[in-house]
Amino acid sequence: MSITLTDISDNLKNNKVFSEPKVIVLHHVIHPSIDNVFNDINLKSLLYGKKNTLNNMNNNNNNNTKHDTKQIKTLNKKEVQKRFKINSFITELTYCLYLRGLIDNDDLKSFKDTILNFINDPKNKDFLLSISRSYKKLQSLINTQLYVYNTDEIISDELIKIICNVFKINIVFISNNIYKIFGNFGSIYLLFEKYDVLDKNNDYKKVYKFNKDIDNINLIKNNHLQFYYEKDLKKMKIDDIRNIQNTFKISQQYKTKNEIINKIVETCSLFL
Repeated sequence: MSITLTDISDNLKNNKVFSEPKVIVLHHVIHPSIDNVFNDINLKSLLYGKKNTLNNMNNNNNNNTKHDTKQIKTLNKKEVQKRFKINSFITELTYCLYLRGLIDNDDLKSFKDTILNFINDPKNKDFLLSISRSYKKLQSLINTQLYVYNTDEIISDELIKIICNVFKINIVFISNNIYKIFGNFGSIYLLFEKYDVLDKNNDYKKVYKFNKDIDNINLIKNNHLQFYYEKDLKKMKIDDIRNIQNTFKISQQYKTKNEIINKIVETCSLFL
């Protein structure tokens, strides 16, 4: 028995073997064209959209919210900048020296060994005697300062002078608007700021933070007060003392040399 195409067609129609088009329901989703989506956005909006969004959010906040946000940012910044850590000065300095190619390794041991090798070398005895009356006492002092638990607490001027001489660098410290300068090697100075911070026991400790290179030391001298030791002030003439009095803006009610020196020392004590 042969089956023709006509038989097959009639059988499909009569037995409803397919779904007729009229029972099919198509839900057409019309997507907007790319032009419709982006026609109101220009390149500047894409680049700065995040900034504009943040600005709009700030504009929608009330004054109290703005004030609170500003306070949070300020506190966070202080927390990062003035966080307590031990050996902060040597850690910061070692990294500076490493970046400038003055030491091969960025680690405290290599740095300390370099300093100790210098002070134990007899060839450097004349220099060491220029900053201390006793060669042996200076060796002992530097060794102690390098190997205590936290060197930040007992850093001496002698140690800083040795560091400057070993690496041929200049260092400036600033604390409470008062500065101390070490070294006489070229015009570049490494600026370190010194802070008082609270440690985990809520005790005040010193920490140091490298700020930047300074190529014009007058920027520091013209905007900060120089640190003076009492013993050096007593060796000065009264005219020089009065010039410092004016620079420090110390009241003219203090007339005698000793009175003025006491006030200068009182101000300089803020650095320590």
